[in-house]
Amino acid sequence: MKFNPLTEEQLNAPAYEAGKYSFRVIEAEEKTSKKGNPMIKVSLEISSGHRKPIVVNDFLLSNEKAQWKLSGFCKSIGKEELYKSGEMGVFDIKEQRGMAEFQYEEYEGKKYLRVKNYLEKDEQDIEPEQSNEELDDDIPF
Repeated sequence: MKFNPLTEEQLNAPAYEAGKYSFRVIEAEEKTSKKGNPMIKVSLEISSGHRKPIVVNDFLLSNEKAQWKLSGFCKSIGKEELYKSGEMGVFDIKEQRGMAEFQYEEYEGKKYLRVKNYLEKDEQDIEPEQSNEELDDDIPF
């Protein structure tokens, strides 16, 4: 087997750069924030091309200061009516798809990919998903 070895920098580079990625809500859980506000923790699976998908967690809070993110999330998944109704449950958002802009933030000395903002449907440029049958590779299994 022949291959092109990567540099140390390439080996240690993050799998995903900061940028815009489509996501799928794979998990949603109702919680309470440290300040006692109701929130929903969402686990977003992001993927791009043939890279291994990763999961990024985000927190949608109901307080006035954070409703910009809650509203943006609902618009991103095409369910703005959830925000307008003033009520959203975890089953309303599981398996929904949207797009967001992600950035790296440092926490306790480590860098984590986090949602910067959610993109409304008309701002999204989501590529159609490929089924496994459409993938053309040479792996014999």
